[in-house]
Amino acid sequence: MLNALRLGFFGKVSLAAFTIFAWTLQPSPASAQSLKIASEGYYAPFNYIDDDGELAGFDIDIANALCDVMAVSCEFVQNDWDALIPGLVDQQYDAIVASMSITPEREDIVAFTLP
Repeated sequence: MLNALRLGFFGKVSLAAFTIFAWTLQPSPASAQSLKIASEGYYAPFNYIDDDGELAGFDIDIANALCDVMAVSCEFVQNDWDALIPGLVDQQYDAIVASMSITPEREDIVAFTLP
């Protein structure tokens, strides 16, 4: 699927480090039309708040590309950094797309995409 996105070297290397999905890229029937995706919005150029007050940046572009490939719409949620993983665990959203390094502690809680 990532080849279809035609990511450059940077995108291929970085994608796994910041895309966390709570499922295996197969939306459940209840969420088949849209996915709620969280990001922080304070790590430009990866994610930031644009002049219209919307999340923007590389992370958001990747999320939109993934949603396009899966034929669903993205609904973005801005959340504080420290609340991203707890919000995912509490099922406030379906996925996190934010620049995040993979650590053993985080891997115990959420599933990361493969590098």
